[in-house]
Amino acid sequence: MTIKTIVLASAIALGASVSHAAEIAPGMVLGTSASAVEMALKAQGYSLREFESESGRIEVKATRDGQIWEMYVDPASGQVTKLELDDD
Repeated sequence: MTIKTIVLASAIALGASVSHAAEIAPGMVLGTSASAVEMALKAQGYSLREFESESGRIEVKATRDGQIWEMYVDPASGQVTKLELDDD
């Protein structure tokens, strides 16, 4: 294996782990539309399970690593206002 191959393989592996480094957290901006929120979650490795507009906010249930997360997003700012692990 050449040094170039090792460096390239390391860069690819590092890039894959960095892509999940920015965890979803309250205050994080995901988007102001359903499609923008869905794209942001998919980019973070989440799978969308439920999506609805309720009480003036966007409610999302998504899974990642076998866990179900419930998130609320302000449609005006696109910010996550609440994030919790779903016990259901």
